[in-house]
Amino acid sequence: MRFVYSCTEEGLSGWRVAVNAATAAGATALSLKSNLAPEGLCDALERGFPREVLTLTALHGADAADFPASAALPGDRAEIRHMVRLKQQVDVASRLGAEYFTYESRDGAGSFEKRFGHHVAVLTELGRYAGKRRVRIPVRLAALGTTSADDVRRVMLAKRANAVGWLYEPGCLDDPVAALSRAGDFILLARLQARDILDGRYDVARVIRALGAWYDGPVEIVGDYAAAVERLRSLVPEFDDLRSPSDYTKMSFPSSVGRLLIGEGTATVDPATPHVANIYGTWRLRYTVGPSGLRSGARLHIRPGHASDWPMGQTHDPQAPDYVTASVSRDGCAIRLQPKGLAAATRGVEITVEHGTLQAGDTIEVVFGDTTGGSPGFRAQTYEEGAFHLFITVDAEGDGLFREMPSPPSFPVVGGAPTRVALIAPAVVRPGETFSVLARLEDDFHNLATRGYGETLALRGEGITGLPDRLTWPEADRALHWIHGLQCDEEGVFYCFAEDGVSGVNGNSTPIKCAATGPRLFWGDIHGHSRLMDGSGTPDENFTYARDVARLDFFSLSDHVDLDDAMCERSNPEQWQCFVDGTKKYHEPGRFVTLLGFEIAQEEGDYNIYFRTDEGEWYIPATTPWELFLWIRVNRLEAFAIPHMTTYPVPTRGYDFNYYDPELMPLVEICSMHGTGEYFGGERPLQTCQPGGYVQEALARGYRLGFMGSGDGHLGKPGNMRDRYDGGLVAVFAEDLDRGPVFDALKQRRCYAATTARILVEFDVNGVPMGQELTLWTGDRFKHLRAFVAGTAVIRCIEVVKNNQLLARFDGGELTCSVSLTDEAYTNGTDYYYLRVTQEDGQMAWSSPVWVTAGG
Repeated sequence: MRFVYSCTEEGLSGWRVAVNAATAAGATALSLKSNLAPEGLCDALERGFPREVLTLTALHGADAADFPASAALPGDRAEIRHMVRLKQQVDVASRLGAEYFTYESRDGAGSFEKRFGHHVAVLTELGRYAGKRRVRIPVRLAALGTTSADDVRRVMLAKRANAVGWLYEPGCLDDPVAALSRAGDFILLARLQARDILDGRYDVARVIRALGAWYDGPVEIVGDYAAAVERLRSLVPEFDDLRSPSDYTKMSFPSSVGRLLIGEGTATVDPATPHVANIYGTWRLRYTVGPSGLRSGARLHIRPGHASDWPMGQTHDPQAPDYVTASVSRDGCAIRLQPKGLAAATRGVEITVEHGTLQAGDTIEVVFGDTTGGSPGFRAQTYEEGAFHLFITVDAEGDGLFREMPSPPSFPVVGGAPTRVALIAPAVVRPGETFSVLARLEDDFHNLATRGYGETLALRGEGITGLPDRLTWPEADRALHWIHGLQCDEEGVFYCFAEDGVSGVNGNSTPIKCAATGPRLFWGDIHGHSRLMDGSGTPDENFTYARDVARLDFFSLSDHVDLDDAMCERSNPEQWQCFVDGTKKYHEPGRFVTLLGFEIAQEEGDYNIYFRTDEGEWYIPATTPWELFLWIRVNRLEAFAIPHMTTYPVPTRGYDFNYYDPELMPLVEICSMHGTGEYFGGERPLQTCQPGGYVQEALARGYRLGFMGSGDGHLGKPGNMRDRYDGGLVAVFAEDLDRGPVFDALKQRRCYAATTARILVEFDVNGVPMGQELTLWTGDRFKHLRAFVAGTAVIRCIEVVKNNQLLARFDGGELTCSVSLTDEAYTNGTDYYYLRVTQEDGQMAWSSPVWVTAGG
């Protein structure tokens, strides 16, 4: 438990007193109280604060007095001045590196509801602003006029605890331990008066143990710090070991990571054996009530993870699919079962204790897929997962305060019978060079097949030496195998073909171009999410799937390390360290390259940040893309940003293309599992879209953006997923498979986008390849366009787009296609050209543009 020295003196002199006192007491952290500090005070603190000795933990704002409006300023209002002052105080806290800013305000007159309504209005805006500054706001109980734990809970539930939280002060409530048990989830900062500790004004040992049972935040001691700490050590000898049982596993959305797992009770699920995806089954989940029991009105939520398509279930028709029932072990106690949405994009069931009280050891049994009335059962989710969890939160008192239960029950979900064969080969090889192909069988949802196929797979291929006639699967329940020792002796484009004799599925490999010279082509997915946030699978599982199952050449687990648009999705340094460690652990030049990156969500849109090295900032203090670009430059970071989901409305995660930097924003994610964003009315539209964020609109502005695709996957299957649509991939032209060349190729736009099909695309204008710029001597010079495409399926058409208009269309009909044309039109200013490729199976690819400018 981290104790902090707290000083209530204000101003520069107060700061000096506080620093001296804290240092003398042996404190390692300090909190300050101050009015809105002038620049002189800020500068003095920045120059003189002994950061090597002390950490500035919190800045406590002064009471927000009334600010009378000025008659000389039309439209000037007191509440606006009030909010400006509070935001300035938050800015000071952020600039000084304080983690917390304590909100204080005069209580005012009127009922609690009226006062509460005023504070909610203030905190709604202030909490959002502070969240963007990465400063958390503990709210003083006195500021809210609360007198009970129930009032505290009402305030914090209304404000969603990750934005603001309770500043715990024992003297504010009659029974602090009871208050902790009821409202403690929302504590961000705890404050104890040294005189209360020394004078024994309350049972401080009980309070410390109640805090330490779950709370791992800072505890301020106001007053005689050293003496109070010694008193605590004598009263609570084990307090140094009191820590929260934190687990940075994704529990629900949007209140994602770092949630305190303090819910009571245990649960099991039967059967816990592997189950085939998208197949009906029956599962009995048994919840055993914890020590505190469940009183009348208590509720239990059972739900899958955010990404899962596990059904909501239904209770009205016992003959229909997904029928759910529930029962309770205690006589005289009644419960109600209700399927419902429990969080953003999360579905599950809610169980309410309607009357009676459940005691410790009592059980509630929920049957998902009760077949006694004729139902076929409950449908499993459609994607494979090593541990599909049913997360449980408990509201033991029926007051809306839900707590996560640790160790939720789980069972594996596996793939079914095959419907397609995938042969993943390197895109470019040299004559005589040895290479390997990965063979796998997949079901309808791109899961690895686990049944319904033969022991061997028949193979054939012309121009490829070393290819066996058939392979034998090394694991009977996992259709995955590497074919090593292959070669192409002559230049050209080659395919190998496979067929399973039992299921009848057959198919060809990805194209293999054998060329003695020229750049290599590597495939990657650099936008994925794990269970640490709103995705599936651990970081290790995502990295190994990308390397060993999807056979990607490069990958980035670019999980969220920011706040979501409701300022409720907060990351932490421990989570970021997991990504850094995984990026280092799995990087293997020549085989599998990892990029360090993360996703940031702001009002101006969603975008990802990528670093050239395996070290990077887990938190960048940027509230807009402009501030991000400035931060990268000031700190001389080798990094760039890529916006995605650009066609969503800007306030709801669509990217605002008014924020563009030609150096630090070289690419745009044109396709992902959300859909595509090439032009309004195009293929695979996003679920909610509007003009303003389409790629063609950005190009028309003069932006020089290359195209990339990635999955934005949440299913733990990077590079090989099917969600709303198939995911996306990015292909880069580089000489070597290493982090530097891949990063440079992306930043220099030597890349293109595709859906999950690894379509080989080459495109140039007068010999200048995609993503680059061509300057003509004069505007009347001809533009010679050349393209070559090798598909994973028969090519339907190749379209050449000039300045967002269709210049030419070429029909395909084969696996490969070469096209060329000459544009004789006069170039006045700058023209841009790119390719759109569509296969008969609907898979697509887009080359990055070539920009052609007429010289002087």
